[in-house]
Amino acid sequence: MKKIMSQVNGYDIEYVESGKENRKTVIFAHGLGGNVEQWNEQVECFSEKYPAVSFSLQGHGGSSKPKEHHHYTIEQYVKTIISLFEKLDISSCVWVGNSMGGVLGYEMLKIAPEKIEQLYTNGTTPELI
Repeated sequence: MKKIMSQVNGYDIEYVESGKENRKTVIFAHGLGGNVEQWNEQVECFSEKYPAVSFSLQGHGGSSKPKEHHHYTIEQYVKTIISLFEKLDISSCVWVGNSMGGVLGYEMLKIAPEKIEQLYTNGTTPELI
């Protein structure tokens, strides 16, 4: 899988996009300290039947690493994700989130519920403090 680097919400964000068109996109969201590579095997497997996307949020993997703390809030991460959805023309998805990636899915449901058709989480707390 080839990583793509693109300007999203003012950050350089790395992501992978693979799979069949004309089906519901499966989004794989990493946890705190994770990155796009956390989901390589899942993206490869799911892309046989579905469009599959994983990404490294700002501060993770090869994506931008701003020094100021305000870039690393749940709200700022969600803005980045919504901008990535717009860039990739994803109207809604099946969300798979690990740890913080699950929390981000819950926040997406609050802010933009139309973007998530189904939500699956693992190792996720109700909220990050």
